[in-house]
Amino acid sequence: MPRAASGAAVWGQPDERSMDPDGGWGAALAHHFARKLDVVNRGFGGYNSRWGLKLLEQVLQQVAASGQQVALMTLWFGANDGAIPGRSAERQHVPAAEYAQNLAAMVAMARAAGISRIVLLTPPPVGDDARVRHQQKRMGITTAVLPDRTLEYAQQYAAAVRDTAQQLSLPVVDLFAQLQQEPGWRDSLFDDGLHFTPAGSRKVWQLLRGVLGQAYPELSLESMSNQFPWWDKWDAADPEAFWEEALPQLQATAQRQQRTQKKEEKKQG
Repeated sequence: MPRAASGAAVWGQPDERSMDPDGGWGAALAHHFARKLDVVNRGFGGYNSRWGLKLLEQVLQQVAASGQQVALMTLWFGANDGAIPGRSAERQHVPAAEYAQNLAAMVAMARAAGISRIVLLTPPPVGDDARVRHQQKRMGITTAVLPDRTLEYAQQYAAAVRDTAQQLSLPVVDLFAQLQQEPGWRDSLFDDGLHFTPAGSRKVWQLLRGVLGQAYPELSLESMSNQFPWWDKWDAADPEAFWEEALPQLQATAQRQQRTQKKEEKKQG
């Protein structure tokens, strides 16, 4: 390869459904940056920030070993941290104060690894009644049960993300607040009060894309070069001569991008 491919890393609790081609926000991110960035999905369903913090060091080591430069990292935990103690999902619970500390620690680890562009996402709002129905179905019961998560309880975790983002001068996608502005959000955006429907995931991508455009305009498609030339740029009669001419240009572009990223790292250092 003429240069180490730059990538965008999806990090946090979102599971494999984020890469679903039918509306998955991670899949939309990959499609958006096609031929510009390689999107690496490291979303782990069921994880909380405590477990994610332990795992992140290993993930960053893998990225470094690959030779890739991470141009963007999304950081999204909280939906599992906000499981209520004493209820069915309490083993996932992490206190809000520790949760905020874990987020800050992960940002510090990412920055130490040379990742300067980071976006935080708040946990989404919770549909209390849908969580009750989900638990009843999973347990095979019809009797009353307390929801494992609630909208009210999740609010403190969303606030922790906003505060952390402000303290660390990072952009934030406020899913908790913005998704509640959608009419009928409980039924249209979520299938069990917690996990997204395709429409919900598309809304996540819409909000993330808006924040990216404001916070990191240098990641606009118009500002980024392709990883390799378009097909119609090749000389069909003499591809070897074309490649000998194109390769130094690609390498020079890679060096400019590396210098730009190092300057950004120094500004934040």
